[in-house]
Amino acid sequence: MARREEADMTGLPSPLEIAAAFRDRVRARDRLTGTFVKTPSPHIVEIIGHTGVDFIVLDGEHAPFDRTALDTCLMAAMSVGLPALVRMPGGDRPLIGAALDLGAAAIVAPHVPDADQARAIVRAARFAEGDRGVSPSTRAGRYGGMGAADYIAASDAATGIWAQIEDPDAVAALDDIAAVAGIDCLFVGRVDLAHALGAAHVNDPAVDRAVAAAIRAADTAGLPTAIFAASVEEARAWRERGAAVIVLATDQAMLRTALSRDVATLRAPG
Repeated sequence: MARREEADMTGLPSPLEIAAAFRDRVRARDRLTGTFVKTPSPHIVEIIGHTGVDFIVLDGEHAPFDRTALDTCLMAAMSVGLPALVRMPGGDRPLIGAALDLGAAAIVAPHVPDADQARAIVRAARFAEGDRGVSPSTRAGRYGGMGAADYIAASDAATGIWAQIEDPDAVAALDDIAAVAGIDCLFVGRVDLAHALGAAHVNDPAVDRAVAAAIRAADTAGLPTAIFAASVEEARAWRERGAAVIVLATDQAMLRTALSRDVATLRAPG
């Protein structure tokens, strides 16, 4: 106990406390707003943490996040009490464990086609009834400040898992995926879904039908639906249609949009 009290002397919430509080909000289907971070910079994460967003998603699928970048960005998130999710490609078991060791609040698993893959992701992120390697000497374990048994129980209770719906197979298996114990949220990826469906754009009726089906399946399972929105207007429209969780734009898109607008304004006559 003395070691645990010593580890808590900072007064700051631990990574698992941040994760647990965030998971409770997700499971309660609170209206949450986050953003993708595609720039592997702790400064970007720290700045975003001062904006009032509910969470960020570090994009380990489409951006250059190696383990060192994940480490520093998750450290920055901890410094401002910001829940940081990590999107990991391919359900890679070692990478999932590494991200959680470093303090990720949740794992976002892209391209989950069926319940079997959903269960595999859950196993990779869990100790009990899973196959995640155990080490309480990590940031998530307060660098040894928690005993192994306490760490295992707290981590399994706190860690969130989001399944991305991005393929026709996933749309056909929505109810089964949503019913997998440990899945906290269905996150619809409309860009990949549109491509897989042969649709010309994300607003194609076929994509809209798939999103509506995902929202219905999530509602039936008592889960929230997350969706990416490129703008506030788009986000509001999806909120009205039942998506509780919005991932609003990306750090790079917001930088590009704001700076392009301001430069154009300054160059305008008068």
